[in-house]
Amino acid sequence: MKKTLREVAKAAGVSVTTASTVLSGRVDLYRAATVHRVLKAAEELEYRPNLLAKALVQQRARTLGLVVERHQGLLSRNPYIIPIMDGILDYLIPREYSLVLISLQESSEETMSQRVFNSSIDAGIVVAPLEDSPLLQWHAHSPLPVVFVGCMSQETDAGACVDVDNEAGMRSLVEWLYAQGHREFGFMGGSQKQWSARLRKQSFLNVLLDYGIPARQEWMVEGDYTYDAGFWAGEQLLSASRLPSVVVVSNDLMAVSFMELCRAKGIVVPDQLSVTGFDGIDLGQHTSPTLTTVSQPLHEIGHIAAEWLLKGIDSGERVHGRKLLAPRLEIRESARVIQ
Repeated sequence: MKKTLREVAKAAGVSVTTASTVLSGRVDLYRAATVHRVLKAAEELEYRPNLLAKALVQQRARTLGLVVERHQGLLSRNPYIIPIMDGILDYLIPREYSLVLISLQESSEETMSQRVFNSSIDAGIVVAPLEDSPLLQWHAHSPLPVVFVGCMSQETDAGACVDVDNEAGMRSLVEWLYAQGHREFGFMGGSQKQWSARLRKQSFLNVLLDYGIPARQEWMVEGDYTYDAGFWAGEQLLSASRLPSVVVVSNDLMAVSFMELCRAKGIVVPDQLSVTGFDGIDLGQHTSPTLTTVSQPLHEIGHIAAEWLLKGIDSGERVHGRKLLAPRLEIRESARVIQ
């Protein structure tokens, strides 16, 4: 029967993190006696001999890992991740580095250690982990450089992080809508376990407070950033006693499907109801009407994350720093001026 990393750690009398770090090759972080116990336990339990070889001889795989969790769904159709991957690859390919995708169906410490280290990567980019994800703590113990994208918050120490300024983007959108005469605002948010969804919702509420506009609960619904959520959360919002003048949707994917729901119900966008999104995915340029949104520089986010990691690999130092990139308001056809 194949032995697990947890069994190796138990046999060696160390934590799972210590065992995985030693077996990944970072033997310099621990006393010789600790390293000996871990290697001896792994050998006796016949645990993954390829990792034992790596533990004894430091190697550079010239490969980065893109680490995503289950909530990201089918990645080949994820309009948020694809441009980030393009930005990463644009930086890596000229430097003869490769990228592997590490999709975690379970985010336990043991699963992460096994999947990440077995992928023979030099560093990892973690995409938009949820607020309760073990990845946010795991990075502090990882021997590999790690950069997060899409989880900027003062409430968590995610180490190195690159993100768009979600609060500024939402503020610019709502202030523009106010300038167009809108005074009745609906809101379709993402899951509040998503850092970006929390920041966008709070910014939305802050702007309404600044203008003295009440946030009516029957016009406030929560989705989960998926295409389907635009329908089921939209059904809830459209069941209100009357409609607002505009619905601010927390991401483009939900906004697009919500506009389709409106069309199916005979609600004309933007004549009867304005709709806006957030993200700036390509799909929003091809809807009818085209989607007014806040565009974020996803390609640049991926490019910067890869650049930081390669510098960390070359220096041998842990990657630190936070960078917020400026969003851009994209004024299109789905939001109208209120006369």
